[in-house]
Amino acid sequence: MKRIILSMALVMTLGAITAFAGSGGNKKAQQIFQEEFKGAEQVKWTEVNEYSKANFVLAGHRTEAWFSADGELIGTVRDIFYNQLPVIVVRSLDKEFQDADIIDLREATGQKGTRYNMTIEREGKKFKVSVAADGDILELKKLKK
Repeated sequence: MKRIILSMALVMTLGAITAFAGSGGNKKAQQIFQEEFKGAEQVKWTEVNEYSKANFVLAGHRTEAWFSADGELIGTVRDIFYNQLPVIVVRSLDKEFQDADIIDLREATGQKGTRYNMTIEREGKKFKVSVAADGDILELKKLKK
């Protein structure tokens, strides 16, 4: 009898988790999300102004997907490792920032293409850097301490 009650409690808990896993975000965004990001884990929806944002883990990487009020996928942002950068981006960074440490690295993909945003530290100074997929440095901003 204890096993039956325990099994029923487990089934009800899993059902509740599944039912609320997609809460937040608009229904159209959730539908597109499920089609585009199969295998996503730890999905959490939030509303940011008129946008819906899904935070999740996909293939071991923290990822965000942004959706318009109409449910259209606007773009994604994910944490990546340095060795996942395109060679042309690595060459550009090596040329501009020799012996620098990359503290934070994220890939942002949207309607305007892909860019790589990072924080770089060199000689005790930190910089916010944004590099296009073709290696062009789009933004270079010194951060205050």
